[in-house]
Amino acid sequence: MGSPVQCHRGYVFMDFSSEEEVKRALKCNREYMGGRFIKVFREKQVPIAKGPLQKSAQPWQGWTLRENKEEKDVASSGRLFVHNLPYTSTEEDLEKLFSTYGPLSELQYPIDSLTRKPKGFAFVTFMFPEHAVKAYAAVD
Repeated sequence: MGSPVQCHRGYVFMDFSSEEEVKRALKCNREYMGGRFIKVFREKQVPIAKGPLQKSAQPWQGWTLRENKEEKDVASSGRLFVHNLPYTSTEEDLEKLFSTYGPLSELQYPIDSLTRKPKGFAFVTFMFPEHAVKAYAAVD
């Protein structure tokens, strides 16, 4: 048995000044940089508003959490524990379902080493905790 490996993860969001810089960065996808494996992808572009910013009539209230400990935990960690999954489900099924609520940073879907079938639960981690709260409320 090997010794445990400490894993450090991080996310960086970059703005580039030209399409050429974006293309150059995308070519680095799935390469190693400084001894670390990196993933590079294009986030959906948000249209830039033209003209001066206008004040809305009502300020944004943010996410309102119900008085629910699990939901508060999800809001702080961005991680969901999903259980009672059918043994016929796949990691791709889970990724397709949960990525509709926001970008995922990690999906753990344990497989039983003896039966080679899913164990019936998964951990889904979102890049932004508010997306996890949205998924928790919708899928719960």
